[in-house]
Amino acid sequence: MSIIKFNAEELKKKFYVAARDGRSMQIHSLLANWSNSTVIGELINHQTSENGQTVSPLLIAIIHGHEDIVYMFLNRHETIIEQGGSILIGKSEVKEARPLWCAAALNHFSIVKLLVEYHANIEGATESRSTPLRVACYNGNLEIVKYLVDQGADVNSSNCWGHACLMSAAYNGHVETVKYLLENGAEIDRQGNIGTTAFYDASERGHVEVLKVLLSSGTTAKDLKDNLSFTPIMKAAENAQCNVVEFLISESIYCREESVQALELLGSRLSIPDINDLQSALTYYRKAMNLRHNNGKDTIPKLDLDPIEAYDNHIECKTLGDLDAIKTNEFLLHMEAMAIRERILGPTHKEFVCQLRYMACVYADNGRHKVSVALLKHVASSNQIQNKSVDEILELLVEITTELITIDSSLVFSEVVDLLQLVTYELKKNKERKDDNNVVKRNMKTCLLFIGMCLQSAKEGKNVRSLRTLMKEIIHLDPRMEDGSTLLHVVVSRTDSADCVVTDGEITFPNASLCTLLIQCGADVNCLDSKRRTPLHKICQLHHSIVDIHTQRTIIRTILRAGGHADVTNTDGVTAIQCAQSCAAKAMLKTWIPYLQCIASRVIDTNRIPYKCIVPSAIAKLIELHSGCNVSPI
Repeated sequence: MSIIKFNAEELKKKFYVAARDGRSMQIHSLLANWSNSTVIGELINHQTSENGQTVSPLLIAIIHGHEDIVYMFLNRHETIIEQGGSILIGKSEVKEARPLWCAAALNHFSIVKLLVEYHANIEGATESRSTPLRVACYNGNLEIVKYLVDQGADVNSSNCWGHACLMSAAYNGHVETVKYLLENGAEIDRQGNIGTTAFYDASERGHVEVLKVLLSSGTTAKDLKDNLSFTPIMKAAENAQCNVVEFLISESIYCREESVQALELLGSRLSIPDINDLQSALTYYRKAMNLRHNNGKDTIPKLDLDPIEAYDNHIECKTLGDLDAIKTNEFLLHMEAMAIRERILGPTHKEFVCQLRYMACVYADNGRHKVSVALLKHVASSNQIQNKSVDEILELLVEITTELITIDSSLVFSEVVDLLQLVTYELKKNKERKDDNNVVKRNMKTCLLFIGMCLQSAKEGKNVRSLRTLMKEIIHLDPRMEDGSTLLHVVVSRTDSADCVVTDGEITFPNASLCTLLIQCGADVNCLDSKRRTPLHKICQLHHSIVDIHTQRTIIRTILRAGGHADVTNTDGVTAIQCAQSCAAKAMLKTWIPYLQCIASRVIDTNRIPYKCIVPSAIAKLIELHSGCNVSPI
């Protein structure tokens, strides 16, 4: 008899709830009502989605630790013991989590034993290839770890990121688990996909006792680097693990030069505003200075680097006296930290860029926008020299500059045009690198914002001429979004993002002034996107409720006077006037009279008259523009 005849979904839900709530007698009763193996299989193995999890009755019983119900299910041959589900461990979703893995992850030792006795796959892994033993090591549940190893679990199993059992135990500081794994064949210096080891993980997380065990067991991983070129001591310094840095130096694990760098990096990390422990930072700077000078014997000199304008031309301290001179100056201590980090990590290092951006945001939040802009400009320039994409930095830079303009409208034109040049260079690189469409899109919008700021701050004629020269270069690059939109398409469109021109603190988009400027600098008023929409299509399709009528009329007039063709059809065969949403737009377009060349182009296209390689390229382009324009524009 099919379960379908007995309100299947309601019965499945009742069965699931009973397993979740530990109602073993109800489950026994429900199973006793059926003799059909297929029906029982449906009840036991169906999956229910609830509270972000998708699990079977067996899995939900394991999650809640109902051993008696798990035992009942395992004694039914219909139960699929390897059926996985999607469960939540804390706030993390684990996909394809099998019953044995769930029991190990949730520290249900008796259920682990029960599942193994019923022949659950001891290596049954999740979607990310985490095994029951690995998750037990992560939890530091030595009882489960020992049992699984005794049952033959692979002590060197690793997940899809190459993070093995020993590394998991070391990462969370489970000393006894680390000892046991090493005694049972765990590879002590095994590296994960990004180059990390158990020694690295323990250093990163500040677990000195684990480091002692690994050192006594013969690890040689102290110099192995991760994908960001961090050794364990340098990663400990970057994570502000003071105890680890001090321990490793006291044990003479690293050479004096790397110990000095670790102390300096540690001091610089403590100076970043998210920690901002400047007194501790000074302590480690002094330790580094003393170790560097070594009582005047075999001094390790600091490099004589040029001062960096973004750091207020601050030069790194070279003596204890230099340190004492800035010890009460928070700003100079921050600049000292950034100078040290740039020297040690390099200007393109991911962590350096991340912390400098954070520092810039903090200064902007405190009203020191010019400091923030200088820092971001510096890191953007440094990364561009190394051919690194800086779209996110530029996006933040335009946001902070916009805030600066609302506070101080006297922003100097040369300062803003310098930022526009950064974006122009980035747009060039986008083409050369064939960057992702989202990167190009962000840079185009950032470019328009900076053009708008330049237009606002251009108080003199020579400034406007300078801006137009740069804009001609930008237009020549012809940057395009994924849908083929040009800068002119974007300027005359309505978008959800912060838009293009800052005027008296207000951002408006579409923008008539910027449209005019783009056209004056050579933007093609008849450019087509991937759906053959011209800028006229984009501005006309805006309803009067979302665009100022005066702005819309000005843009339409400007495009038409510059030679815009109102008879061009998009891929749906629709002209600009046919897609117009406002009466004002329709009225303006009705005044447009088709040029003789438009009529001739349509005749050539309609009658399929050969023209390619016969007429000049400019005429050929005009004919292609009118391809499909076999309807009246009005």
